[in-house]
Amino acid sequence: MLGPYLRDRGYQVHITAEPTHGELGELARHKTDLYQGHALACLIAADRYHHLATEIRPRVQQGEIVLCDRYVASSYVLQQMDGVPLPFIESLNGHADRPDLAGHAPHRRG
Repeated sequence: MLGPYLRDRGYQVHITAEPTHGELGELARHKTDLYQGHALACLIAADRYHHLATEIRPRVQQGEIVLCDRYVASSYVLQQMDGVPLPFIESLNGHADRPDLAGHAPHRRG
C-alpha cells in the first residue's frame, strides 16, 4: 500500500522482496526441505548480497525509494527459529546495508 501511496505523490518507488525471484532466492523459497539451519541462512544471505548489488543499491543511487518486503530483521527471527545461533546470523548479515526506515504490517484480527 505504501508504494502506490508514494507514487501518487510523485516519488519514484521500486518495490522488491526477499528472498528474491532470482536463482538464489528461488532456492531459498522452494527448497526448504533440502536446505535448513546454517545452510539456509547462508543461502538467504547470499541472495541478500546479490540483491543489494544488482537491484537495491543501483535503484537507491538513481534516487529511487526502495521498499523491500522482508530484509535483515526477518533473518534474525526466522533463522533463529530454525536453530541458527544469533552470532552466526549477525556475522552473515553484518555487511548488509541498514535500512533508512523499518516498519511492520499492522496485526489483523480474525
